[in-house]
Amino acid sequence: MTPAAPSAIATAMQLAAGKLDATTLLADTLARIDAQDASLGAFVALLNPGAAREQLGRLQEAGGPLQGLPVAVKDIFDTAGLPTSYGSALYAGAQPRCDAAIVSVIRRAGGLVIGKSSTTEFAFLHPTATRNPNAPGRTPGGSSAGSAAAVAAGLVPLRLARKPAAPSFAPRPIAASPASSPALACCRRPASNAFHGRSIPWACLPPVWPRSRGLRRP
Repeated sequence: MTPAAPSAIATAMQLAAGKLDATTLLADTLARIDAQDASLGAFVALLNPGAAREQLGRLQEAGGPLQGLPVAVKDIFDTAGLPTSYGSALYAGAQPRCDAAIVSVIRRAGGLVIGKSSTTEFAFLHPTATRNPNAPGRTPGGSSAGSAAAVAAGLVPLRLARKPAAPSFAPRPIAASPASSPALACCRRPASNAFHGRSIPWACLPPVWPRSRGLRRP
């Protein structure tokens, strides 16, 4: 079993209290990803270190409760500055012009979007090659496999993972990756261009559930 990483809440509180330096946390996060992800396959795109440090500086100036906390975003959510392929070769290297609404919320809260986690094609079929850090040779879940593996392996403390029209439950118990449930029903922008025109507004969906280690449903 992979040792549990500090919770997202505990890490953010340490950052806010000055007990943990955000630059050090970023460097440690990048080092863990570099050391482990080649065999794990949790990420399909990552910020380069220079861009990550630049974004961290802007987040620190703006403030926010997440205090520069590294966040993995599932590759079905549009991200400005990182490619979004929706798990499909059809969109390989596609670069969205703007963030999905939930990604904008995370950034405004001070979250540092460190990379895009692997997903099944369009969050549906064709399993990813991502490995379960607690059971190598087995899957860490379905469409949110990369997000679950990234948190379960301690690569990042917080992840955003959801199917376009329903929460993804499997990765939580399979990869030992707890979840939180902040309601974001006010977000009406589609998750991605790939689903635009065929998706219903976020306000019509159940709340978006960012996945994180150490956060629990209220």
